[in-house]
Amino acid sequence: TGLQVDHVEPSSVSLARLLIKQGHITHNQATGILILDSHNGKIVIVDQDVVQFVREFPLPEEGVGSQDFNVKLLNDIRVSFNYYARQNPQGKVAKIVILSLPDLGGFVQEVSKELSIPAKHIPTVKLLKNKDIAEIGLLNAYGIAIRDRRFSTKNFDLSIKSIKAQR
Repeated sequence: TGLQVDHVEPSSVSLARLLIKQGHITHNQATGILILDSHNGKIVIVDQDVVQFVREFPLPEEGVGSQDFNVKLLNDIRVSFNYYARQNPQGKVAKIVILSLPDLGGFVQEVSKELSIPAKHIPTVKLLKNKDIAEIGLLNAYGIAIRDRRFSTKNFDLSIKSIKAQR
């Protein structure tokens, strides 16, 4: 195709950049991001604008909004937050942002109540302002496209060109 790779980075970094740029994540507090795709879930914890923790897991087979789905998903969130807290004793997750295509009903309020932290649901269509978005992976692509050109330890670049420049 004649395309050249310009930048390569972990998808969680791109997503965090997008959420920071849009004001959903603040610099001075650790934020958990729950990403619900069609079959998989992912927990990402961002603190001081840096991705500190990532954990992927299969979503429960029960439908979104069912009691079993909510219980299993809440358990996965607890496991992730507890592991993060054990690895980072001073790092406490202050809020959680939930990204998903479908509406989650009362699950957001349940998460906030059970974990005693604010929880916010952001439908993916609001992040990209396009109701035809059917793939959460597009958020990662958008996040990588809005990075600035100056070098930062908060930006990962794993492309050959960047590795040569850093050497």
